[in-house]
Amino acid sequence: MEIKMEFEPTGTGNHEPLIIGIGHSSRVGKDTLGQSLIEEFAKHDLDALRIGFADELKRVAYVLCAQYGLETKDYYEHNPEERYKKLKAIKKTPIEVWCSLGDGLRDILYRDIWIDKLFESVTHFKCDIVIVTDVRYMNEVDAIRENGGSIIRVERPSSNGKATSIDKNLELFQYEDEVFINDGKIDKLRNYAQDFAARFVAKHRLYQRADDSSGK
Repeated sequence: MEIKMEFEPTGTGNHEPLIIGIGHSSRVGKDTLGQSLIEEFAKHDLDALRIGFADELKRVAYVLCAQYGLETKDYYEHNPEERYKKLKAIKKTPIEVWCSLGDGLRDILYRDIWIDKLFESVTHFKCDIVIVTDVRYMNEVDAIRENGGSIIRVERPSSNGKATSIDKNLELFQYEDEVFINDGKIDKLRNYAQDFAARFVAKHRLYQRADDSSGK
């Protein structure tokens, strides 16, 4: 799998975006951390975009299963408990629909189908950093690493999330570059995001992009 990202990020327009992946269990704060990172990178005059491997999957699932009562991705983000309620017509929860469709196409058609779609979608955006908030499979880890990315593992000891069939895929692997222990304190999460963003900017010398884009 060779994927070349050709869109121009903000900044000088001569750079490919850097990638940050966040994994892997449900209801541990992956999206919350992703949003905090976006806000912190903005303070460095850098544009960050949140995207997920499952975004296209959920769009396809909605097209196929809206007739059975399945709602959009945005709906379930605002009503997370609805993901665990069975759709009467097909006797599956939205999560079960997503897992069945996602794994089915991975196993039967092509294992990297959702990875390729994500990177193809990214080519239509202009940004400095892409934050992928749903890393759940080792081939997703490999794809991010092949593109020079970094990966954060979020753990939440007191998580009240309901485990899904895909939550265990990375459970026994040390795939991450660093771990954030989310104890539910939002200030701690924001402080971590602030620290990570500052270190990430320094490591990759991203302040040069910000200076170039601002004309300094």
